[in-house]
Amino acid sequence: MAIELDESGRRSLGKAQQLLRSYDRLVRWPPTQNLHLTLKFLGDVPEADVPRVCEAARLAAERSVPFGFALEGLGCFPPKGPVRIVWAGVKPDGEGLLRCQKAVEEEMAGVGFKPENRPFSPHLTIGRARQGPNTRDLRAAVETTEWAGPGQRSEELVLFESQLRPTGAVYTRVIGCRLGGEQAKPSQ
Repeated sequence: MAIELDESGRRSLGKAQQLLRSYDRLVRWPPTQNLHLTLKFLGDVPEADVPRVCEAARLAAERSVPFGFALEGLGCFPPKGPVRIVWAGVKPDGEGLLRCQKAVEEEMAGVGFKPENRPFSPHLTIGRARQGPNTRDLRAAVETTEWAGPGQRSEELVLFESQLRPTGAVYTRVIGCRLGGEQAKPSQ
């Protein structure tokens, strides 16, 4: 379950990736059209369960309201040691994002998905570090790069299907659900 970004947000995230592009040998940078704010990773979902997941998404969206957030700052996971993820920060504008994520977590638990045991840390994964080479210089570059993107407004919760391919993940919209209770609409 995720929140899509508008074009200005994706362009800005592409610029953030570009600032760190000299580390290409260490990092796989996903295409900006693949970047989205994940609220809940579901993993493999059997085809027979997709209708229940879509209904849970609709219910979570119904319980939520449109919200804004800012794109701000860069960082790495884990916070120390070898870098695995390069991320862009998400700063919620009010409580809407956190309430939406909580609604997603609760509705997905209701259809059998284990709740996340870590607190929600809103971020966008903009790069994945490869195993092997020392990433200390990458961490230093990320931590000293100043970046802020445009504000975003979300009015829809999206269920994506991801297919892993040798060239990276391919995301397909399964359903989009308007926040605030409007009827869910299937992808076309």
